[in-house]
Amino acid sequence: MKTCAVCGEEKKPQLFSRSSKAPDGRQYGCKDCHAKALRLYRDRRRHSGIQSYSTLSRQRLRVEVFERYGGAKCYCCGESYYEFLGLDHENGGGRRHRIFLRGTSIYSWIKRNGFPKGYRVLCHNCNLSIGAYGYCPHKGGSKFKATPSASSISRASVLEAAIEVHESGRYPSIPSVAKYMKKSQGVIVKQRSILIKEGLWPDLKAAIESSRKYRPDIHGKHEH
Repeated sequence: MKTCAVCGEEKKPQLFSRSSKAPDGRQYGCKDCHAKALRLYRDRRRHSGIQSYSTLSRQRLRVEVFERYGGAKCYCCGESYYEFLGLDHENGGGRRHRIFLRGTSIYSWIKRNGFPKGYRVLCHNCNLSIGAYGYCPHKGGSKFKATPSASSISRASVLEAAIEVHESGRYPSIPSVAKYMKKSQGVIVKQRSILIKEGLWPDLKAAIESSRKYRPDIHGKHEH
């Protein structure tokens, strides 16, 4: 048995970390006391605003890498806050490279390999947009086009469009309402079925007959 110099308890030697400098090959304090002291040390540094050596070391490495690739400034938009910046693979392949690194920091790898070509500094927004869409809106504006989902088109707007179509002398079918709203037919179907069920769709009798003929699955739900 060995007595801990911190808590004074007798414990098995296995509960003390190894130390080549100690006469018996074990540290004077047990593992539990060492862990408590380490947590206390970290809490004090955290509350005092002092960053750990490892954190400062990582930050210095990032700054060094950024400076080798044009400085701490986004190549696309000019963002200069370090917190928003990262390294981008100019020709793609970032995912394959991360798999290859197996958890190793890309900044460490780049420094060890002599700061190779093919990298640039980008902010996270620009990097994400280029990776997801193949371009950044900062260069030429946004090209994003998406059809709204059924839930994003209000039932009231669909009903209003159907009434307008009906009052113009046309039957408010799905294609005619979709054309009037300049939306795809798919986003009209769900709201139309609910409006028919609630008895609000214009020319309701014709709508129910059409539903019975072309969409018996929906019509069956309306009859319950």
